[in-house]
Amino acid sequence: MGSAPAERKVAATWEVFRLTLRMTAAEFARSHGSRVAVLPLEPTDPERLAPVVGAVLGELERQVVASEASPVLRAVRNAFWPIPEEKSRRRLKRAFLAYAKAWRAKPAA
Repeated sequence: MGSAPAERKVAATWEVFRLTLRMTAAEFARSHGSRVAVLPLEPTDPERLAPVVGAVLGELERQVVASEASPVLRAVRNAFWPIPEEKSRRRLKRAFLAYAKAWRAKPAA
């Protein structure tokens, strides 16, 4: 009974992460859409998801780098006026890290 809150947290962070990944891939990384579409409905070990998340984050990073040639201007813009790709990259990374943290905190079954 004590693990119910931990399980609910894992389930909630899984839903947020899964939806964030699907929306991000649909909007900015369509080439990874087929890999994202086959994610299970139930929470899955983050280590199994890391390659897909890494590929989508890498695609977003390439788009952000391509948007501005100067690394100094890119850093200033990303800090103060991030483009949608940068916002989505940050959002996806936060959602994945939150899910991985909840997964690690979950008691062993």
